[in-house]
Amino acid sequence: MHTSSVSVNVEGRSYSFKVGGDTKWGKDRVLLDSDDDLTKNTALEKSGYIVAKFLSTQECADLKSLLKYILCNKLKEILNIELSPDKLTDYHKYVSQEDHLKFVSAIYQKRKGLSCKKYINEFCKF
Repeated sequence: MHTSSVSVNVEGRSYSFKVGGDTKWGKDRVLLDSDDDLTKNTALEKSGYIVAKFLSTQECADLKSLLKYILCNKLKEILNIELSPDKLTDYHKYVSQEDHLKFVSAIYQKRKGLSCKKYINEFCKF
């Protein structure tokens, strides 16, 4: 069983709690096809949305490669862990829970997320 401590800030108030349970992969299915209306109380509830093909197969493969490249560079930059893109599927074999939390905290510091511009320019040179 896996247990994690979670801290969130909601409207200026901090909440902390522990979450535990077995982890597993879900079925490969589209959640929007279930009975739950995921647009309820969102901007999309009134305007709606469409499900459309966004990227070609090649563009999707290129995007995945770019994201793997960015993550591997960030792992090296933040944790000094060198991981090849093909090893990312086994990420937790190489990155401890403690290091994972450091990594995620560094990426989401001040809610900025990943800064990708530098890596996109580098990746596009190939």
